[in-house]
Amino acid sequence: MTEQKINEIQKKYKKEFVANTVGFIVFGLLVLGIMLGCKTCSETADTDSARKPLNMNVCPAGGSDGDAESDAQDKPELPAGHPDMTPKKPQSMDNIPHIKGKVVETMNSGRYTYVLVEGDGKKTWAAAPEFKVKVGDQAVFPLGMPMKNFKSRTLDRTFEIIYFSGDILIVPAR
Repeated sequence: MTEQKINEIQKKYKKEFVANTVGFIVFGLLVLGIMLGCKTCSETADTDSARKPLNMNVCPAGGSDGDAESDAQDKPELPAGHPDMTPKKPQSMDNIPHIKGKVVETMNSGRYTYVLVEGDGKKTWAAAPEFKVKVGDQAVFPLGMPMKNFKSRTLDRTFEIIYFSGDILIVPAR
């Protein structure tokens, strides 16, 4: 494969990565807006003028000030037919192809953080929008499309294989 063809493929994947990242951000903001804006649902034919106001100290994820006794009392009453707002357990990464391991090398460049993660006897490079990490931290990230022979101009380095991710979960070393 010629170097020109490789550069074209890399440009294509970079554009797709940016488009996907923007899409995820827009989707996240939309979900957040729905969660926060759900305090007033559409009025039904049998409106009740004595409806209790919602307690805005309650977190959309189900918690409030940490007082378990008052949490049960603080939960707002939802109108009839309103969808359940009880927080769901997060999905397990077990069903999603991912890399998990110890960060053995890291660097920041061009608004991205690059990490070399060692896990299951393999070393894998990943990059995501800039975040704080240090050698020794544990990292978990979903596998995306691998980019082969990716040339970072800002690092003046070519990565044999690297995964670009929208987010990398970091568990700091103790």
